[in-house]
Amino acid sequence: MCSILAVMKTIIGTSTGNLKVSHVVKLNEIDFSLLQTAYTLSFMLYHLSVNEDAQNKLYEEIQRIVVDPRKPLDEEILNEAHYLKKVMKEAQRLNPVSLGIGRLTTEDIVLGGYEIPKNVSYHFHMQLVHFDSWSRFIG
Repeated sequence: MCSILAVMKTIIGTSTGNLKVSHVVKLNEIDFSLLQTAYTLSFMLYHLSVNEDAQNKLYEEIQRIVVDPRKPLDEEILNEAHYLKKVMKEAQRLNPVSLGIGRLTTEDIVLGGYEIPKNVSYHFHMQLVHFDSWSRFIG
């Protein structure tokens, strides 16, 4: 059985109690990855819970590809999980982990008819990019 501490020690490459700055950065990356996974899975489960058709379609796919529930999931099984991948991507589209992408203009530009000077920060909101079908789960 593998504990999260053993996984972190493996990734960090140390079994001592001395954490250097690079180790703390790695721990932060692990923590952020776990939060992203929990966030995505939570919204995926929410969207499935309010969309019975998608829930049934996913259930049917799982029943078809998982022949022996005692057998661990492997790459072969996951490669057949086409609808599961669509559900995960749809949950990420509707509820992206990142609120957006920020940038700083490096030169004067015209964007959508608007003049934007150099050194102005701008932000693309990820949910608004997909707003046309934002409120509905496409499954």
